[in-house]
Amino acid sequence: MSDMFVGCSIIDMYCKTRLVVLAWRVFYEIPDKNVTAWNVLMSNSVTGGDTGEAVSVFARFRRDGGEANSISFCAFLNGCVDTKNLRLGQQLHGLVVKAGFGGDVSVGNGLVDFYGKCRENDKEKAAFNVFLHALCEGVPPTDFIVSSVLSACAGLAVLQLGSSVSKSLCRWKYLEEEEK
Repeated sequence: MSDMFVGCSIIDMYCKTRLVVLAWRVFYEIPDKNVTAWNVLMSNSVTGGDTGEAVSVFARFRRDGGEANSISFCAFLNGCVDTKNLRLGQQLHGLVVKAGFGGDVSVGNGLVDFYGKCRENDKEKAAFNVFLHALCEGVPPTDFIVSSVLSACAGLAVLQLGSSVSKSLCRWKYLEEEEK
């Protein structure tokens, strides 16, 4: 398989139709695999419910010298969320920062979701801090991140904080609409 785009499309098709053995066969036929080919396997492993496989693919990708991108990190974080694997997610968080993706909006949303849903060891505070950092950087909050932050506030049992977030977001939306 010499065309990366076609190869990735075929891998995606086989994964989505649960013909994973064939997907791997096509993957191995691609001579110069790039991050996209690995991401297709990781993302499909997570959406297919095999988060252990997603973690395994990510580890092999890194061992082979692959440089992760925001899609790689998000797929892996989704796997950590699904398995509620706090320790593994924390390790990935360190790698995210080290690789320079700490300010990436998609990865930041994934981290907030991860810490908010794990609800262990006061990680709701970490989720909330990531949210505040994003706001300070001028990143507009998405509905997804708002939901995760409010979930984190509920985990912290901090009604006043959740209410404050809610009011701030209403002001943010109002200012955003005024600019239009």
